[in-house]
Parts: sequence; structure tokens; C-alpha cells
Amino acid sequence: MIMKFDPYGFSEDQYEHLLKACPPNTFRVVEPQDIPIQLPASLMSKVVGAVVVSSGDNANMVHMVNLIRRDDNVLALDQQPLAIAKHEGTIVAGFIQHGNWLDRTVHPPGEFLVAVQGSGIAYYYPYAKIPSKPSGDIGELEPDSQKEAFWNAVRFTTQ
Repeated sequence: MIMKFDPYGFSEDQYEHLLKACPPNTFRVVEPQDIPIQLPASLMSKVVGAVVVSSGDNANMVHMVNLIRRDDNVLALDQQPLAIAKHEGTIVAGFIQHGNWLDRTVHPPGEFLVAVQGSGIAYYYPYAKIPSKPSGDIGELEPDSQKEAFWNAVRFTTQ
């Protein structure tokens, strides 16, 4: 499948809340209940955590809420980034669908996902593709799959 940008409505209030939760040029690893914006319940029922990233200055900002979600159809954990950009007062937001960067998807053993469904432990193990620090400067963002997700968020929202 081809990677694509799926527009998502995003209000000024949501944007301000996101900016307050993750100041410019930082990242935060958050539990599902701590994701700083409202998302559809059907999506949130599959989310086991997220990495929130913010970069820019007063004139131009790009944010990413990289959802780590269960894909029960293929017994995997996927990254599903929501990219949000604000340029000269205009907000553009959307999900990056069918991402193709390395380590976007992890396939733990099937019985693992079944056993921990809804427990929250899937956020920590075996999914090692989240930052080792709970928060930090954007320059410390790792692993590479998180950086790739963010650069795709920048690319899609600044075209």
C-alpha cells in the first residue's frame, strides 16, 4: 500500500491544549489516558500509548501524536502518527496511513497480544520502538522509527 495523508479536523482549542502538553522542541511518552487531545473512541480502544513531539517556533509549528496501537487483524503493534502543523494561523492535521518506515510495525507472538489486551503492558514490552526516556528535548528523540514518523509528519503537513 502507498503511504498517504488522511486529513483530520483539528480545532484551535485542541491545538492550544496540545501545545501546552508538549512545548516546542520537546517530546513526551504518554499513556493512552494522557494523550492531550480527543480522538475517536474506535481508534482509542486500540491505542496502548503514544509519543507526542513538538517542533518549531511561534510562526511555524509541527506536532506529532504517534499512536502505538494494536492491529488485531495481523497481531501486530503499529505506529499511526497524527500530524498537526500550524503556519501563519492555519492548522493542517491528518493521520499518516500505511507508513513504510523501518520498524513501524512489530509482530509480537500472537498469544502475547491476546493475553495483555487492555492491560497496558503492551506499551512497555515487547514494543521497544518508543523512546527510552519519558520526555526530553527533540534532539534526544529516539529510536529511528520515531524520528522517521516525525519527519513524515513534517513532510505531509508542510507540502
